[in-house]
Amino acid sequence: MLGMVYSTQPVRRFVALGDSLTEGVGDPRLDGTLRGWADVLAGELDHAWPGLRYDNLAVRGWHARHVLRHQLEQALRLEPDLASVMVGANDAFDRHGFDGAEVGRVLRRTVAALRDTGARVVMATLPDITRRWPGPARLHQETRSRFELVNDHVRTIAAEHDAIMHDLWHDERTHSSRMWSIDRVHPGTHGHTGIAHSFAELLLGSTRSPWTPAGPAVTAAQRLAEIRSLCTILRADRGRPLPAQLPRGPWNLSPTGTQQ
Repeated sequence: MLGMVYSTQPVRRFVALGDSLTEGVGDPRLDGTLRGWADVLAGELDHAWPGLRYDNLAVRGWHARHVLRHQLEQALRLEPDLASVMVGANDAFDRHGFDGAEVGRVLRRTVAALRDTGARVVMATLPDITRRWPGPARLHQETRSRFELVNDHVRTIAAEHDAIMHDLWHDERTHSSRMWSIDRVHPGTHGHTGIAHSFAELLLGSTRSPWTPAGPAVTAAQRLAEIRSLCTILRADRGRPLPAQLPRGPWNLSPTGTQQ
């Protein structure tokens, strides 16, 4: 993590940019809609500073260049005083088309544009999801190396632009089995909550409820919701060109900081 400087100015508008991790994949509600760490963090911020306006622009499957081309302009129009930028996993999964230097350039342009407006930016390194994949580690070393390269850029850019960063790659809590959804790629409900709490601690100094890696057992209803959500996403994304899906957009928070 870079620094433990808590927010001294209230957050009035929070905009989240990114891919499936920020969209909330892996954390479906029982009705099938996605929640995710950004929603949880928005609730914490709204509790601290009531009246928060929150927009989630993240779209699953998108690469860093898609965020720059299709999310940044909309984010700038919304004039956030806090923006999150978490992207790069889909770039790293693309073993034939991966260009680490280009990912770094794109991320730098995105973060710089947001910082130039005076917005605070929060970032995170990608977690080491390969540790939970089956088979010997050597089978996943190429993917792991691409993730490490993206993370090197994230750390450098965060330092250059005074972004608030949480280093998920080195956070041992991410290796708890309860952190992950059934697909072993996205955090589950408990994992998304943990990411939100990490950011809330950096921004606010505390959270409203404790969080531990062990967490509660995943209920049968939650697991069924994960399976249904994953099947829905796979059906919807089959043959879908990138970028071709609209972001979730603005969400209203109740007075208690929960999503309506």
